[in-house]
Amino acid sequence: MRGSGSTLVGVAIAVALVPPAATSGLGLAWGFYGVAITAAVLVLVNLLTINVSALILFWLSGFRPAEEKAVGSARAAVISRAAVLVILIALLSVVLALVTYTSFQASLVKQQVDQELWDMFEEPEYVEAGIGRSEAINVKYTPSDLLLDEPVKVGFLVGYQAGGEIPPDIATVASERLKETTGKDVEVTIGFVVAQQIAT
Repeated sequence: MRGSGSTLVGVAIAVALVPPAATSGLGLAWGFYGVAITAAVLVLVNLLTINVSALILFWLSGFRPAEEKAVGSARAAVISRAAVLVILIALLSVVLALVTYTSFQASLVKQQVDQELWDMFEEPEYVEAGIGRSEAINVKYTPSDLLLDEPVKVGFLVGYQAGGEIPPDIATVASERLKETTGKDVEVTIGFVVAQQIAT
């Protein structure tokens, strides 16, 4: 407004808009549409915030019509536009907060599943039987699943020694433990792999 610090203002606006815009583009390119939409909403929030800030600051700095008759209508226009922008910012901020919360909760469920399965297969009955899970656990649980109250889908591999017996209730035990830990319905799919060890 005063002709000084324009470079700093440009950098500040670029910092607010370019990273989420780039994230949205990358999300679209890689097929992560949830990430793309969330980043696009953040771009919109930042853009609207810059606009409402500019409206208020320009008005407070005396940027208004020269004619006295036009000042009243200009003031009404600024107030109505600022109000609309603030309402839009509030609505989009609620969306961002909801997405952040559901993403955090979905991530927390995945961590709980991983930790509980690790603890389960560290118990003596499984260790002594030579049974252990693989490091790769596939947990399908997204923020939309949380909102729609869908079950957590868990898949993993279990290794057992050749000639050993596989407990028939591993999937049931795992499902019940995970349900108790996460407080969610859990669908467990287990694959079994025979492990052979050659002494040298």
